[in-house]
Amino acid sequence: MTPGAGGAAQPGSTAAGTGGPGLDQVAALLSASGQELLARVRAHLRRAPERAATAIEAGDFVVDVTNHSVAVLGKAIHLTPKEFDLLAHLARHAGKVITHRALLTAVWGAQSAHQPEYLRVFVGQLRKKLEAETDRQYIQTEPWVGYRFIPEGWSGNED
Repeated sequence: MTPGAGGAAQPGSTAAGTGGPGLDQVAALLSASGQELLARVRAHLRRAPERAATAIEAGDFVVDVTNHSVAVLGKAIHLTPKEFDLLAHLARHAGKVITHRALLTAVWGAQSAHQPEYLRVFVGQLRKKLEAETDRQYIQTEPWVGYRFIPEGWSGNED
């Protein structure tokens, strides 16, 4: 707060050293109608970063983001860090088609968005590891678009 003559706070000033709202702004917010206050809180929550779940449970999979571990049908699968990041991103969006560009950006960063060969290699490695344990397919190719993760899997004989 910026003191004026006699140490009184000036209108529009900020709280001491915080860079936050001044007393008059806080008072105005508190005197706002209940609906407006509720709307402001909801807007703030929408803008707040989303907290990632520590474990993603989808179909046959449990992807533990905190411990960097994956279990398929209760059996642990060893994945490289990039394979893990790829599977975790697919699992967060299970059942939805994720474009090549979106996967590349999420796992390798924006500078790799136009290098789909990375994605093809890692999806192939991931498929081998997952299919070797279960004889089921989990990553479906959507030609010219991207990939879809189906956590319940399919045997490959189904259409």
